Amino acid sequence: MKYENLFLKLTIILMTLVTLFIFMVCGSALAKNMLGERTPDPLPYIGLEVLVGITAILFLGVLREGYKLLKLIDKRRAFSRESVTSLMVIKRIAFVIGLLYVLFLPALYFVAQYEDAPGIILMGAFAAGAAFVVMVFAAVLRRLLEQALEIKAENELTI
Repeated sequence: MKYENLFLKLTIILMTLVTLFIFMVCGSALAKNMLGERTPDPLPYIGLEVLVGITAILFLGVLREGYKLLKLIDKRRAFSRESVTSLMVIKRIAFVIGLLYVLFLPALYFVAQYEDAPGIILMGAFAAGAAFVVMVFAAVLRRLLEQALEIKAENELTI
């Protein structure tokens, strides 16, 4: 069990580093592309860079909450209100990420038309769908955990 949690913690740390790297590379590549070429309207490109930045920051928040959950599991406090709170935060962040991508799909359409790359729209839709799947999964886990806490409280009251 300790090795599994250690592996999961290392995975979260690696995902954090990869997210920061991708954010730096994408941000600099988008800025370089915007400054190097004349686009009819640079606003969608600026919005795309902002979207990537906000998504990276929110994703780092999800990773932080996941790390908190792993620490609670190590302390044998997985079935606690803190776990429910972490799952609630994950659910809300996933909803915000999904909503951002859904709201930004029209700008992605403009970028896809200008760049002649229709896959950009599919990537945005996939990102929104993946965020909503994470949101639903976190909500289901939170509800299961709440029911487990209720059962645990009832069992503690029983002699």
